[in-house]
Amino acid sequence: MFFKRKGKYHDYSTEHSSLRQGLSIIGDIESPENILIDCRIEGNITCGGRIIVGKDGNIQGNIRAAIADIHGKVTGDTDTAELLVLRSTSQIEGRITSAGLEVEQGASIKGSCCVVAKNRNERVTEKEIYDIK
Repeated sequence: MFFKRKGKYHDYSTEHSSLRQGLSIIGDIESPENILIDCRIEGNITCGGRIIVGKDGNIQGNIRAAIADIHGKVTGDTDTAELLVLRSTSQIEGRITSAGLEVEQGASIKGSCCVVAKNRNERVTEKEIYDIK
């Protein structure tokens, strides 16, 4: 998966740190690179690259990343600079703000969704969304 970033294309599909099943973390996480989360986290996550929340991922906190690919559960606000992908197994509760949004059939969203232009000053759409299925 390639995305244009500051005039160059950056490959977010390779290399990532992994937090796997069985872990339970209380506290904030910051990662300058890609991260895969397939465990329970109580805290905010800031990621300079792509964050993947696996099917067993359960985040109780806010997510801020360039790109987020959600398969699991997130209770908190999600803010992505480039793209948010909500897979059919995802469950989101909170405010979504992103420059791009992809939602698969079966994804659940409870909260508000705001898709904004790349410069973040121009709002494109904002709508309350409840359980998209």
